[in-house]
Amino acid sequence: MNFKFKYTDKIVGAFIILSILLLLISSFLIIFNKKIFTKKFFYKTQFYDAIGLKLNQDIIYKGYKIGKIYNFNLNKQNTIDTIFYIYSDYIDKINENSVINKSNNPLTGTSIILESNLTNNRIADEYSFIPSMDMPESQLMVKNGEIEKKSDTFSTILEDVGSIVSSLTRDHNADENSIVRILVNTADIVESIKGEMVHINTILYNFKLLSNKMQTPDGLVQRLLDPDGTIMFNSLQKSLDNLASMMGELNEFSQFINGQSTQIETLLVESKMTMKQAQEVIEGIRNNPIIRAGISEKKEQDVIKQNIRDRDF
Repeated sequence: MNFKFKYTDKIVGAFIILSILLLLISSFLIIFNKKIFTKKFFYKTQFYDAIGLKLNQDIIYKGYKIGKIYNFNLNKQNTIDTIFYIYSDYIDKINENSVINKSNNPLTGTSIILESNLTNNRIADEYSFIPSMDMPESQLMVKNGEIEKKSDTFSTILEDVGSIVSSLTRDHNADENSIVRILVNTADIVESIKGEMVHINTILYNFKLLSNKMQTPDGLVQRLLDPDGTIMFNSLQKSLDNLASMMGELNEFSQFINGQSTQIETLLVESKMTMKQAQEVIEGIRNNPIIRAGISEKKEQDVIKQNIRDRDF
């Protein structure tokens, strides 16, 4: 049994018209979304690297797509020359001294963000140079408060970590943040302690030397009482000089005594003779006939010294 639709040609025609309308609507939406017929204003910038850059990559301003990356290439200075454009609907957002920020996020990918200058309302001229956040002038504008840098939280954390690490690897930056100031102050304290340890080591070395001297204290008394030798050794020298002088005088006196030895011997002999005569007188007195029988006979004189020259007494 054959079935036939009464309005087959009309139904097919309706489907064709509907398909054409859908195609036109889709094309219109694509053209509208791509802003193909929207006027574009071109600008230039530079990045230090091309990581995350793509052709037709969106440029974001406060979550809105306001432009795209048109082209980029590596120049002779090893930086990335980049051309981008901004749609005419958002041309008032790119004022002079604005900044292009390439934010790399491992989770969401790379985003190109326009950061408007907060102190300048004049629209940047077409084909003028808009510095990227990589450039020193952009960092200076951020530091001066002309640019309010915004990015996603994860990128902010990564950049802050990178900034801290970069700050830690630089010297003479104690005023940049509290962490670096603490580390620099700690390093200064350690250096000061190292300097003091040198003095402490010197003191300990001196104590060691003193300990060794006390173990053999021959020269310790001299070091304590007379370090420079002006008291003890000068006094000793003076005593030795006086002793030498005394010995000289004693030698002279001995020579004088030796020269007078003959006269002394004579004096001694005469003294002995006188004593003998006195003894004889006493003996005579004792032997007086009245008292006793008289004086006894004389005995021969004793020789005092064999080497005295012969003489008569």
